[in-house]
Amino acid sequence: MLAKLHTFSLVGLHAQEVQVEVDISPSEDSKIVLVGLPDAAIRITP
Repeated sequence: MLAKLHTFSLVGLHAQEVQVEVDISPSEDSKIVLVGLPDAAIRITP
């Protein structure tokens, strides 16, 4: 099942709209997939 979330991220004094899509279907494999250009502040450690 796909869930969509519309939120905002601050860039200086301006707000940038961000759309997040999450697959919330039950599965045995836990994984993270980032699509697009994530900022260097986002780090995923295994």
